[in-house]
Amino acid sequence: MRPPTLRHRLALAIAAIAALGPGAGMAAALNAPAVRGPSGLVGSPPSYQVVADAADGRVGIVVTYCLAPCSDPAAFRVLSGPTPLQTGVLPPETPPADGQYFVVASETDGTTTGPATTVTFTLDTTPPAAPTVTAGPPAFTNLTTPVFSWSAEPGPAVTYNWQIHDGADPADPKSAVVQSGDATTATVTSKALKDGIYSFQVRAADEVGNRGPFSAPAVFTVDTARPAPPQITSPPPGPDQLSPTFAWSTSAAPGADTFQWEIVQNGVTVQGPTPAGALTATPLTPLSLGAYTFRLVEVDPAGNLSDPVTQDFAIALSRSAPDSVTGLVLTPGVGQVGLTWALATTPGLASIRVVRRSDGSPTGPLDPLAAGTDLAPDARAYVDVGLTGDTRYFYAVYARDLAGGFSPVAATGNVIAQAAPPVTGAGLGPTAPGPTTLPTGPEPGGQRPVTLNPKRLQPLAGATLTVGRPMLRWKGRPGGVVLYNLQIFDAKGRKLLKAFPRGERFHVPTGVLKPGKRYFWRVWPWFGPIKKFSSKPLGISYFQVATARKLAAAAAAARSRQAAANRRAHR
Repeated sequence: MRPPTLRHRLALAIAAIAALGPGAGMAAALNAPAVRGPSGLVGSPPSYQVVADAADGRVGIVVTYCLAPCSDPAAFRVLSGPTPLQTGVLPPETPPADGQYFVVASETDGTTTGPATTVTFTLDTTPPAAPTVTAGPPAFTNLTTPVFSWSAEPGPAVTYNWQIHDGADPADPKSAVVQSGDATTATVTSKALKDGIYSFQVRAADEVGNRGPFSAPAVFTVDTARPAPPQITSPPPGPDQLSPTFAWSTSAAPGADTFQWEIVQNGVTVQGPTPAGALTATPLTPLSLGAYTFRLVEVDPAGNLSDPVTQDFAIALSRSAPDSVTGLVLTPGVGQVGLTWALATTPGLASIRVVRRSDGSPTGPLDPLAAGTDLAPDARAYVDVGLTGDTRYFYAVYARDLAGGFSPVAATGNVIAQAAPPVTGAGLGPTAPGPTTLPTGPEPGGQRPVTLNPKRLQPLAGATLTVGRPMLRWKGRPGGVVLYNLQIFDAKGRKLLKAFPRGERFHVPTGVLKPGKRYFWRVWPWFGPIKKFSSKPLGISYFQVATARKLAAAAAAARSRQAAANRRAHR
């Protein structure tokens, strides 16, 4: 920007200089004066000293200043007087207006005016805004040297002043500053603090020294004292308790502290550490045989841990062997045998073992010439598939406990697996449903799937099952029916299983169904007297198997019920 003209104010200034006396206008030519004072960015109104060139003799000084853009002549201000001239602060108003200023100084002898010297400065008296504390310790901490961060002030050469006061209110006259300092970055780590309540605040200063207000205080408590240990109030678990429940008490206020527990065996943590808000804990999964230690600590809001308290216990199972399986029922089918049995829910049950031979009764649960299958401890049914028709099979079913012992007496029986009935001529056997009648995806939706007499079949049409081996049931047995042809298809019409049960139910074997998929099934009656299948199925229906996550949740719930039953049985 060009310097402002002096035309509007110089006439008055020259008249004043003429009063300086004889000889004031003797200089043939005047020089520009020297202007001593700041330029550039300043944080407070500056003052200047204007000194005439010594060669010009006794002359006067005229100073004009204005706030940019200096477009209004009425905004010009003029100072005049003998050399050297002290301007005082420019501008003299309170409060001063921020912005860019032009200061123009010239010599005058009362008649003529010499060349001008121009100085500019930018006045900035606006302080930065208060920062915001963005990171710091939690309300309670056991860290004695916490780290603080805050929002950075834009601009060059910004500095920060921070303070830590004792107490929650830094404005309290009784609150003393215990630590303070200056920083050039928006983070600081305090020196070590003693236990107590503190408040942290920070303010910014810009490059010309304007200091802004302090931030809102961040209040925190330093607490390094360990809490008192809890007291275990429950008695040591009995040897048959696979999922014992531990209870304890605390001297802290209700809900103030939390806890961490773990179960240790031979110096190794086998469960946990697990946080707990309540005053009880139960192992996440049933424990096996062995000696254990329950270890518990209390955690205060600052994260301090109490001394641990422990309770030793052992799972040994007081019985010499598990109860025996009873009530074995064998149901022959085409190439398969269905087994059902009874067994009371008992603590420490690990599995059910089904042993099969075709040349005589099994000699025991570990008969080397027998085929053995281990099932879950809650299994009460099994379908043995892949057998040869018209062949007698001998079975023995045992219970096994966690110690590896088998029940002393097995449930035994034998039966002849059936051969597949002959199927001759058109219409004598069921055929796979055409893929055009089936949905293309495993999830419900789109066109309603094809069904026939779905109310005769269980589970209900469209049900979502939370087991991977469901029991399929049906009703409405026609006269003369000696067996059924049960078929299971996937959503694309591919046959996955064909079975020939004689009764009105069928337990789907392991591995046939997959999580998150839809399946169709139908049942055809076989009439023994005429040796034919019915002209149409007894019923057609469909179901979905839940996702793997839901299956796992359902299995966990079943284990929890088993554990609860174990505890009730122990009582």
